[in-house]
Amino acid sequence: MLVIIDADPIVYRAGFAGEAHERHVVWSPHDSDDIKEAIFTPDGEKTAYKQLQEWMKSYEETHGEEPAVLMSEVVVVPEPLDHVLHTVKRIIQETLHSVAEHYGLDIFDLSYRILLSGPGNFREDLATVAVYKGNRKDTHKPHWYQQIRNYLTDNWDAEVIEGREADDECAIASRSHDGPAVICTIDKDLDQVPGNHYDYVRKTHYQVDEEEGEMLFYQQILSGDSTDNIPGCYKIGKVKAEKILDSVYLEHGLDRDRIWQAIIDTYKASIDHYGEDCPYYELATEQGVEAVAIEMARLVKMQDYEGQLWTPHNQPDMLLEDKDSE
Repeated sequence: MLVIIDADPIVYRAGFAGEAHERHVVWSPHDSDDIKEAIFTPDGEKTAYKQLQEWMKSYEETHGEEPAVLMSEVVVVPEPLDHVLHTVKRIIQETLHSVAEHYGLDIFDLSYRILLSGPGNFREDLATVAVYKGNRKDTHKPHWYQQIRNYLTDNWDAEVIEGREADDECAIASRSHDGPAVICTIDKDLDQVPGNHYDYVRKTHYQVDEEEGEMLFYQQILSGDSTDNIPGCYKIGKVKAEKILDSVYLEHGLDRDRIWQAIIDTYKASIDHYGEDCPYYELATEQGVEAVAIEMARLVKMQDYEGQLWTPHNQPDMLLEDKDSE
């Protein structure tokens, strides 16, 4: 069995778990010009921020007003690198052992691929309505971010995927593997992919069938993905998207023509109702409503094969290289 591990979440979870956050405050008493400093350190029961809040409240109760806070900053105090790398190793080893146990295999019956996202992402060039992951410009990375990645590539033969994301490669690897495979991740986007899945945080095994995976994909075309700054259909969240698509599915099953038309109709209704408030109003005006739905679909779609550029089911897929040559 091939164990496909999406390692991007592991880097962040292990990295952030290996950090403490102190609060350093420069302050002045309410009745003097003295400058003082206070440092709040997490103690296992209370975070530094909680301690700061309690100190401020206590000071106000004692003196009748809050101290003048001149500066307040968060200081990251990392654990030793060895501790963090041990957490990474433990997550991977527990994942492999859990898969082996769940499927009644010996650990030596498993092969694995550990995947990390590298530079470049084809979605950056596809996104015209909103900048892909444009809401992540100031995303904080763990202190030991690069060292964790180096450990995974040097000690676990992790592969750095370029031009697409690690979860795309997880999807491609699962579909293309000639034999049983299991995708190990916490990323629910990969539930588009039929087959065996394992959530290494919740420690749960589950399966996704073809229809479930495809219906999740259609739902995400409507609901978008706020994490990746994919807007989806204006004012349509996950619950509304599921309700719209379930009504079609319950009456007609997996009728892709009807489902796709329902998606187009929903986008059209949003433009008719909200007009220029829709972030894709200009694209719809210039290229038509279907162009909007296709863009959203291509952004949320986990690739079935390398270079795939999704198109509606009644048309052959394009390739990224064809799009580049347009």
